[in-house]
Amino acid sequence: MYKIHGIGLSEFQNDFKNILKLIHPEDQSKVQAVFTQLLSGESSQIEYRIFQKDGTEKYVLGKGDPLFDKDGQVVAIFGYLQDITENKMLEQELRKNYRIIAQAQSLAKI
Repeated sequence: MYKIHGIGLSEFQNDFKNILKLIHPEDQSKVQAVFTQLLSGESSQIEYRIFQKDGTEKYVLGKGDPLFDKDGQVVAIFGYLQDITENKMLEQELRKNYRIIAQAQSLAKI
């Protein structure tokens, strides 16, 4: 997780408010909504963007599952974060190429 965020262990503050600061502002509300789902006992998955120290963005996929105690209360959340930046960049390039092909076909009347 530290490698994905581009920070060292000593720089990482493992509380939700500090983690939220690493998330793109446009994605923070949907991450908060998923966190609420997890706390209510629902497993969840989300794609969102995070900032790197150099100002660049990464796309990540987060998956989480709640852990319950014997009374059915959520006591922890287990999950993982996967860097999907390369996949997202390839998807964007593919969409761009499809648009170019569609324009060319339209102009050529094919």
